[in-house]
Amino acid sequence: MSAVNGDLSIDAVRGYQRLPYVDRARVLTCLVVACSSMEDDKSNAMLNACLEAVKAPFTSLVQALA
Repeated sequence: MSAVNGDLSIDAVRGYQRLPYVDRARVLTCLVVACSSMEDDKSNAMLNACLEAVKAPFTSLVQALA
């Protein structure tokens, strides 16, 4: 979220960590779909930040399953 608005506080997203994984996945899916406009710089920054946030956990999962 800091990619879009640098002054966004952590309090604005508090509680996200307590959501079940299914709900987290839905939120991430909404964010990725919503920022899929490649012509908008803010959209691109948000998409990259969303994907970067899940890169490390996904990589760890793939390595654990291999």
